[in-house]
Amino acid sequence: MTNRIADPPAPFSVYTSTAMWSDPHVSQQMLKYHLDPLSMPASRPHAFIDRSVAWLADRVPIGSGVSLLDLGCGPGLYSSRFAALGARVTGVDVSWNSLAYARQQAERTGIEASYLEGSYLEMTLPMGFDVAAMIFCDFSVLSPVQRRRLLGKVKGALGNGGTFVFDVLNLAALSRVEPTQQSSDHPEGGFWSPQAYRESVETFVYPDAAVSLTRHSVEGAHQTRVFYNWFQYYTPESITRLLETSGFVVDEIVGSVAGDPYSDDEDEMAVIATVAPPRGHPAPSIE
Repeated sequence: MTNRIADPPAPFSVYTSTAMWSDPHVSQQMLKYHLDPLSMPASRPHAFIDRSVAWLADRVPIGSGVSLLDLGCGPGLYSSRFAALGARVTGVDVSWNSLAYARQQAERTGIEASYLEGSYLEMTLPMGFDVAAMIFCDFSVLSPVQRRRLLGKVKGALGNGGTFVFDVLNLAALSRVEPTQQSSDHPEGGFWSPQAYRESVETFVYPDAAVSLTRHSVEGAHQTRVFYNWFQYYTPESITRLLETSGFVVDEIVGSVAGDPYSDDEDEMAVIATVAPPRGHPAPSIE
């Protein structure tokens, strides 16, 4: 049964993403989705990943001698492909399950990639990278404070002239989100728990803030857990303003990290931005 709801919480007033990704059972379920080549909930289909890596390798470029920081790397689906091109890759993720898989695959295949466990919002990121990547719209789940913090950390990790590649939800996607509520029983357990639970899912829309929230309340025999999935939606103008005020220059906005053409009607867009030189210091010329 689905019905309309009201009384939404304030945007980004509660943040539970780290708790969700670090939960032993939930993170294992997400890993299964990651590794399914056709699945969408945790990562894009692997055929799209192959296409996007090929485009980024040519556009950024990414290859031998390039040092790359993969933020929210998960089980290394992008990291391993970038490393196979010769890039020196460091992946960062909060999910130990995903990182364990990434490390096992690196050892098995002989690909040189290092992986760090922790929140990229809290940890001190290594420095000296040529490129930072943050793919699958992770940037859109961050609050305004977290966005500023993340951009400051990326800027420090890259240094002047470094390239930041990421994707976000386009404002058009918000028009397709409906405020609803629905509940379901899972007597044999499921995504949120191996034991029986009842799940209530509420979707809230904040048109003026260009934000939506999907709130999952998971009621088990001994506890109720609530997970908040916030999403910020952008226009090319709004993401450009944010980057410019954080010390970046936008080089290109396209429809996806695979280089698809940008459209106002599509759900996503990808951004390629460069760390701007300090004021009074012109950018180095490229000949």
